[in-house]
Amino acid sequence: MKRVILGKTGLETSYIGLGTSAAYEGIVCPAKLKVDDYPELLCFAYEHGVTLWDTSLTYGTHKAIREALRRVRRKDVVICSKTAEVTARKVRPSVETALKEIGTDYIDIFLLQCVRNGFDLWYRSGVLEALLKMKEEGYIRAVGIASHGLGALEKSRALDLDIILGRINCSGHSMDSRQDGLKSIFAGMPAIKKISGALLPDALFKKAAASVQPNIASETDRETALKLFQELHGLGKSIIGMKILGEGNLSDDIPSAVSYVTSLPFIDAVVVGCCSKKELLEIIEAVDSAVSYT
Repeated sequence: MKRVILGKTGLETSYIGLGTSAAYEGIVCPAKLKVDDYPELLCFAYEHGVTLWDTSLTYGTHKAIREALRRVRRKDVVICSKTAEVTARKVRPSVETALKEIGTDYIDIFLLQCVRNGFDLWYRSGVLEALLKMKEEGYIRAVGIASHGLGALEKSRALDLDIILGRINCSGHSMDSRQDGLKSIFAGMPAIKKISGALLPDALFKKAAASVQPNIASETDRETALKLFQELHGLGKSIIGMKILGEGNLSDDIPSAVSYVTSLPFIDAVVVGCCSKKELLEIIEAVDSAVSYT
């Protein structure tokens, strides 16, 4: 397994990371695995060289990470978690909850989750400042965002961020697009999402979500995303790719999907949401065949 250093953080990890979002029960993306399925999968991944584990307060998978750490030394893995909070005062309790649920005294990477546009990033700037404060105190080693829109990537250029978790694949499925309109701004607010999810029938909620975020990003948006990732990487921020299989749309040709992402020199690592040992092994094999170890 290829080993990488994530930008200027000094964090060394595997090129492949295992995500745990498949346990999240959402209306748009229903859960594919149970939380209790993950400890074995995480340990299996570790046995095959995968030392980057991705989780979130939203996913509810911290306890799976904690269980896996009974069999893997804490210092041997890089743990990335996220918060969807919008106010600074809730950050410390959120991070403390994550530390307690995982059973650790530090988290390697903590991200601001699902940032859609520049307004979203500005509105939640206090959250980033609070995360950076906890980084200074030693509870977090690297801070960044999980991007869900081009405006967020553009705004990130001027911010003191270590990590950008960005959506990248060869087909454009679920990649970042323009999310700067009022509809996107309102849709990204947790309170609006919660109320809409509670009041709207599932089919209508999915339709509304699709109107905000296109299933496939336009060619122009895809090119813009690539340029922004390259620019951000040049500014010293580490870029971790996600959605490299396009929410499963590229699962029938994993080697081609992996070959595309590994050919991009500004992508330092990738997080994959595998739901089985077989799929994980296929991705590991594809990466081993595609990357250079020289």
